[in-house]
Amino acid sequence: MIATVAILVSFIMKYAIDKNMERDGYCFEKGKYLLDIYTEQELIDKAIEDELSVIDSVLTLPEDRENKVKIKEYENIEEFKKRNPDCCTLTRIGPDGLDEMVFIYVELNYWFYSSRTHQYKKIKEYRSYTSCGEYPDYDYLF
Repeated sequence: MIATVAILVSFIMKYAIDKNMERDGYCFEKGKYLLDIYTEQELIDKAIEDELSVIDSVLTLPEDRENKVKIKEYENIEEFKKRNPDCCTLTRIGPDGLDEMVFIYVELNYWFYSSRTHQYKKIKEYRSYTSCGEYPDYDYLF
């Protein structure tokens, strides 16, 4: 009985230590800390690339509301950073506070053309990454 309790306590302690290391940015899969795997700039570029893969503007000409043309708002990462020079910061706290699945967020602030208002508006998005630099897998929760 004492041996069983000792084994159980050691597993609980190992789990707690592992979770604490993950919160500090350690990736067990790669055996390194996140900022030893990616530089801050590489994480920012990764977040911009992820964001660019999902944003498009829709151009509707006033005389032809039936035909909408999708246009790329930004051609590449460099253009995104040039047009939004103070776009990106790394932060540990996201839009909903702390999340145990997330080690770090990249906060993206950029201009986006709204076809509804025909004006540019400022957008704030967060891209979240685990201690291994991957998007958190929330599917296991369901």
